[in-house]
Amino acid sequence: TGTPDISVRHITASGNISASGTVTSAGLTVEGAVNLDVMPTHESEGIIRIGRYDANTSRYHNIKSYVSSTQASNYLKFSLHNGTTNTVADVLTLKGDGKVGIGNSNPTAAKLVIREDSSYGLRLEDATGHYFRVNTGGDTEIRGDVTVGGILTAQEFHTEFVSASIIFESG
Repeated sequence: TGTPDISVRHITASGNISASGTVTSAGLTVEGAVNLDVMPTHESEGIIRIGRYDANTSRYHNIKSYVSSTQASNYLKFSLHNGTTNTVADVLTLKGDGKVGIGNSNPTAAKLVIREDSSYGLRLEDATGHYFRVNTGGDTEIRGDVTVGGILTAQEFHTEFVSASIIFESG
């Protein structure tokens, strides 16, 4: 009866666990930092698996982590159960060099930059500084070349050229 307390503070060579926390109806509550050493060797992927397991069926999500001495090699990946037993799909990748992949487990150039300030609401930028930006006032800004492979419709068309050009082709 009541809420049992856990207070074990030693890990032995035989694998006994060290913990400090409280078991509640919601599970184990731990105060302070929790170190999960899930990588079996240097420069290897570690996985934290969250899910359920029955007799022959496993359905789970993963958080994958890779830590090395090379910034660009480091990553944290979020993988979700894809509907097939015992399988997941990488849906979000965060790389150590700042690259973000949504639906791409190995982003190489593009960055997704979302800033919560008054200058703009959404900015998609590549490694060279070209970007597509939706400003908070509703206007859109593009730095770089634009190719339209269809119909471009505008109610109004305004230009403020300093050193640029527009090429119209018909056909």
